[in-house]
Amino acid sequence: MQNGFKAAAADPCLYIRDNGKTKVLLLVYVDNLLLASTDSTEIKMIEKRLNAEFELSNLGEVRHFLGVEVLCHGGVFKLSLGNYIDRLLKSHGMEEAKSAKSPMNLGYHKQAESEKTFDDPTSYRSLVGALLYLAVVTRPDIAASAAILGRRFSAPTEVDWMAAKRVLRFLKKTKGCYMQLGGIADQSLVGFSDANWAGDAESRRSTSGMVFQFGGGTNSWASRRQSSVTLSSMEAENIALSEACQEALWLRQLLRDFGEPQDQPTVVMEDNQSCLAFVRSDRTNRRSKHIDTLERFVQALCVEKKIVLQYCSTDRTAADIMTKPLGPLKHREFCELLGLKEDS
Repeated sequence: MQNGFKAAAADPCLYIRDNGKTKVLLLVYVDNLLLASTDSTEIKMIEKRLNAEFELSNLGEVRHFLGVEVLCHGGVFKLSLGNYIDRLLKSHGMEEAKSAKSPMNLGYHKQAESEKTFDDPTSYRSLVGALLYLAVVTRPDIAASAAILGRRFSAPTEVDWMAAKRVLRFLKKTKGCYMQLGGIADQSLVGFSDANWAGDAESRRSTSGMVFQFGGGTNSWASRRQSSVTLSSMEAENIALSEACQEALWLRQLLRDFGEPQDQPTVVMEDNQSCLAFVRSDRTNRRSKHIDTLERFVQALCVEKKIVLQYCSTDRTAADIMTKPLGPLKHREFCELLGLKEDS
């Protein structure tokens, strides 16, 4: 892109210009644009240039972008999808439904063994697709539940349908919840990694969870079923850790493009002592020799001082919420760790 802009990311396209004095960010998605700068004069100048080439409508300070409600005060951003949740409740006739205290029942996996097929799979896919959108954009607290339900697309059962509606009832209770970004002066990237060993009852594959936080807010998270069956919790944790480290590398590159280089190693928190000992050890044995490649990848990042591993107790590992359903109390505690807050 001309005028000194460089592309930092795609889909949506993000362009950055930083001349050492002022920084300008231009986010483009189809016909929607967001323009931000450390100098208001720069914004007016670029807007003038864009108006010379395109017909634009200036909507002022951002309040909504791609359906996301945005509120900014004192450098702290609040992101919410409350209106989207309201429309979702209405489209499924659940405006008056009883709310739920957590997104998924702890006994879902045992109940899901029911063979009674749900007679309207299209409605199931539509609802779960909407839940996946929410989980990706502003609601990491339902990421694990949405990912689990997404595995049932091909042949959902009545139990799956009731579980999806439970997530929606939880969203009804927490629709005022927002994701807070900013508010902390420390600009260090911090990650959390966790795994739920053999958590998938059908395939016996484990689930990886990761969370990354920067500047007082959660900016990246994921809940993914691992591609292979692992033979121990340590192996499952090691796979999750390697996935988290790959994400850390990408985020470090992105932050560098934003003008926020991470000069110090990125701290990645892990709650499995065996996994940490395995990565730090130079020895292999009969039970671990088949995962040597993953071990060496994480070790190399530590040697290059791009990553530093630290132990973190399970009840403080934010990624735990990404790996499995939790009870109401635990779920609420981890939401606080993620920076999810509710309007008072």
